[in-house]
Amino acid sequence: MKEKTEPPLKLPPISHLEAESFSSPLTYIGAAGFEDRATSFLDWAISRNMAIDNAIAIEYRPYDETNRIQLFKEKLSKVKAHATWVIFDRYDPQKFSKAILPTLEFLNSGRILVDVSAMSKFLIMIILQALRDRPNPLTIIYTEADVYHPTKEEFELKRKELGTVPDFLTTDVYKILAVTSLSSVSMQSHPILLLAFPTFNRTEIVALYNELSPKCMILFEGTPHEEQDKWRLEAI
Repeated sequence: MKEKTEPPLKLPPISHLEAESFSSPLTYIGAAGFEDRATSFLDWAISRNMAIDNAIAIEYRPYDETNRIQLFKEKLSKVKAHATWVIFDRYDPQKFSKAILPTLEFLNSGRILVDVSAMSKFLIMIILQALRDRPNPLTIIYTEADVYHPTKEEFELKRKELGTVPDFLTTDVYKILAVTSLSSVSMQSHPILLLAFPTFNRTEIVALYNELSPKCMILFEGTPHEEQDKWRLEAI
């Protein structure tokens, strides 16, 4: 009888970051977000006297004074990184999609570290697509938050305030945006498959559904690995 074998992993396993696994030259790609963890990897690198050769630093627009731009610059200088800043305007992502490509062309052949801790899902998709054909070895870095919001108490309180949410689209959803690097030719009369990441803001999925009228929909639901966060999957 033929022995059953497990299918090969399509993605490498998640592991704790080890500084010893990196060799120079290194390129770091990160975003100056508002959370403490936006600079946590740089703090980690500084504490280990780790040097980074190049950095692609991303500034969010519209401007938000809570984003840690100046702190990000200071920490990049401490790891001796030659930094190139690129603007990601969430109302005009196509401009970033075009700007990131020539920036990547000047990178050396060393390892690329992409820190997604302070990045939106859309930004992550654009960057990984831009890196798809590069020969560099790639490491994706993520720093977990001590507390994820909303907490269970915040969620329950908000649900009581809102009551029953109607199924039709009303307000608080912006224009649906796209970038050419993540797009293909739309064939008339061909069915549409929608792949989406559900969040606590259910109107985002409703807006996509109403705008695109997909034939099928696949939802990517992340399973929290910490027991205290398991409630979030069911809540979403």
